[in-house]
Amino acid sequence: MFRRFGFQTFTAGLTAFVFLGAAMSGPVWSQEADEQSGSVFHLLKGEEFIGLDLSPDGEVVILTSGSYERGRASFATADTLEVFDTIELPSRLRLADPRYNAQGTKILFAGNCPEAAPECAPEQQGWHIFSYDIATRDLAQLTDPLPGFGRRRPAWGPDGTVYFVGFRDFDGRSVRGVSSAIFEINPQGTAKPTFPRDSYKPRSNAIHPSIGRFVDFEIHIVDFDGITFSARYVGDPSRPKEPPEGDERVTEFANTRIYDRLGIDLDWPETHMTIFRLTPNELHILVDPERMTGEVPSDEHLHNVTDDGQTLWAVRNNILKEYWYKLAKIEGNHADLVDVVVEPLKRQAITDFEVSGSRAIVVHSPASGERILYSVDDWENFEEFDLTP
Repeated sequence: MFRRFGFQTFTAGLTAFVFLGAAMSGPVWSQEADEQSGSVFHLLKGEEFIGLDLSPDGEVVILTSGSYERGRASFATADTLEVFDTIELPSRLRLADPRYNAQGTKILFAGNCPEAAPECAPEQQGWHIFSYDIATRDLAQLTDPLPGFGRRRPAWGPDGTVYFVGFRDFDGRSVRGVSSAIFEINPQGTAKPTFPRDSYKPRSNAIHPSIGRFVDFEIHIVDFDGITFSARYVGDPSRPKEPPEGDERVTEFANTRIYDRLGIDLDWPETHMTIFRLTPNELHILVDPERMTGEVPSDEHLHNVTDDGQTLWAVRNNILKEYWYKLAKIEGNHADLVDVVVEPLKRQAITDFEVSGSRAIVVHSPASGERILYSVDDWENFEEFDLTP
């Protein structure tokens, strides 16, 4: 059961949904608790696993899944994966990329209601950013409709502001490999590109930085001094003859990191997936995959990066030999290698993982096609859950 409130009712009358002291545009759904509880989470027939996040205390995991017809968002205990609550969603709305706030009281989601689906109102269609209040059980849409534009991977700012990765939406599902930018939702409910600046082109809905492009964005930590994110940078084949207009941080990075080091005529120069630090005046690589600890072989690269709000955790794998997964704990500019996830994760593809305190949740998709989730305590005790229907 849900109730939908229109734009006028929401912006004028529901002060409970005021965001940063200002009214937000977009429809709101209110949920009542699902009575199904006590069972271990698993995928239903026709469902796919979408995403997860751990609560700040590491006790609860929120898991999102869905089929073509419907989406699910389930709360479960992190150690036993026992479902104790769900968010009831309107038909066809699928949630992804959950992110708890530091207080554990709210969760951000990216959500998709397919464009042109008759069950989805026009203002609901496409990828949007949502905020879920755990105490009031209400889900609010924070973004306005923009056909053909995707919004994924939201993150909380230090003062409750919301950031997300924006991109031209080609297939309605994936942000991988697409030129993207970091956007901030301001108190008035509109979004503007924070990085790269001036990269969004309204006429085409595309992201075009001053030079090259950033793909596979993931926002990790936003603080008052800047943003830490992971991505790949794909440069232009040759250095522009004239300084391009746009975000000078991108131009300076490309010149010093790519062209000055590698030459001026390159065959699509790009970085491996790495971790960047962005400030108001500078962009630099925080950690290089090849020198995370000073002892990392050149054939090992970052595979996944996550954070617990303060510390980054990066999974590395050997892509030339066997798939040996290793974990690196990154604080500041220093990385400590944690060689603890060699077994049972060897030769399996890590598709998602989250860390909070001593608890970690790791999701794998082996070549055989199963979905296996591990609940890990202190990186020593692995509890395996087969999510396959």
